[in-house]
Amino acid sequence: MADSPPPPPSDDSIEQSPVETGRVIKGVLARFLSARFDLHEDAAYEGQTLESVRRGVPFKGANLWILMFAILICSIGLNVNSPAVVIGAMLISPLMGPILGIGVGVGIYDFELFLTSLKNLAIATIMSVAVSALYFYLSPLSEAQSELLARVSPTLFDVMIATFGGFVGIIAVSRKEKSNALPGVAIATALMPPICTAGYAIAYQEWFYFAGALYLFFINLVFISFSTFILVRFMRFSRHSFVDDAQERKVKIWIYLLVALVAVPSVYTAYNTVQDSVFRNRAKRFIEEECNFEGAEIIAQKISGSSRDSSRLIELVLIGQTVSDTEISYLQRELDDHGLKGTTLRLLQDSENEPGVTSAQMALLQEQSAMNALYQRKSEDLSEKEQHILALKEQLSAKTKDTIAMTAIIDEASVLYPEVEGIRFGRLQTVGKSKDTIPELKVGAAWIVHKQPLSDEKISSLSRWLAVRTKVDTVLMYK
Repeated sequence: MADSPPPPPSDDSIEQSPVETGRVIKGVLARFLSARFDLHEDAAYEGQTLESVRRGVPFKGANLWILMFAILICSIGLNVNSPAVVIGAMLISPLMGPILGIGVGVGIYDFELFLTSLKNLAIATIMSVAVSALYFYLSPLSEAQSELLARVSPTLFDVMIATFGGFVGIIAVSRKEKSNALPGVAIATALMPPICTAGYAIAYQEWFYFAGALYLFFINLVFISFSTFILVRFMRFSRHSFVDDAQERKVKIWIYLLVALVAVPSVYTAYNTVQDSVFRNRAKRFIEEECNFEGAEIIAQKISGSSRDSSRLIELVLIGQTVSDTEISYLQRELDDHGLKGTTLRLLQDSENEPGVTSAQMALLQEQSAMNALYQRKSEDLSEKEQHILALKEQLSAKTKDTIAMTAIIDEASVLYPEVEGIRFGRLQTVGKSKDTIPELKVGAAWIVHKQPLSDEKISSLSRWLAVRTKVDTVLMYK
């Protein structure tokens, strides 16, 4: 008996077909993403990674000397405000070792590694602060430069940098082939500058700087260690000691609590930083859009205060004409429309109109006064030169107006009067009481070349034609 054909697909199988297709697509996509983001692909053996971390923990011998010299280099860079020198110091700094050790020790519950890393980090920190403080105490340069001041107000952005840096650090350490990622992490997280800033603060007793710098260093320490802990657990490193669920939960609670406590102040400072940036951008936009004065120019501006400060102030130093009180009142009202409510606008024009001027503002006003005098002097010189140029233009225009196209007239005369081959032109000016110039044209007979003598009628006709052609009142003809 012949095989019967297969039965047609049922309605149920047809309805399930798109579902099965979706599952296949999801499976393919999951395998693709898993292969792309697999951290075990080129990872070193777990034992090699742990050994590499342990080697970077101790601070003694060469490591300690390298740290001290790196601290000195970084301090010099901050002192002379050289970003390149600071970056060079961060490249050779060995501070990442014990920080990664702390994160790995907590991640695998190796409390011996954790305590050893913590002890060595404390030694390195104390030594670094002491060396930096000694340098700044002996340095003749005492001013806090921008590179140093940038490390006293950490924000949430520093938390994010430290977290991502910690991820990169442990990934780089756990690879078979080591890359230059670890030095890059040291640069990005800026471990050295906060310590050197703390040393500067001790040398000059700037305790606000000291607190801010240590807070930034603490942020880097906690969040690099935290991200290392997360990634070690994600990569399923073997636990060094047995930990029951209750103890593990307790450890995690303490970790998350510490991370939250460290992060909260940075959220507040980040919010204030963003608000300050918004305030300054609004103030600059207000100056660009509203402070356009006719006859006056802004030569200096100062935006002081912050978004949370009630004494916010915009100061403008003007040169040129004095801006009226009415216009100043109008601009003060316009501040509200630009989101600058509570901000005071102050125009520094002259000391008489501003009785409460400080010494710094007085210096600006004196500079303005000198510039105003220079501006006035230059304006007068420019006006005098413009008048001289205008007079020269008028003279040139008069000369051009009186200019006669002699070649064209001679060519026309030779056509109208074939007997004439040449004419010489000249002008007569009266000499006497009147200084007016009489527009007369003299034609010298000596320059009239003819084939035959000209009759009086021809001379009279030529005289009238020349008068019309040259646009003068009288033409004197001489034989």
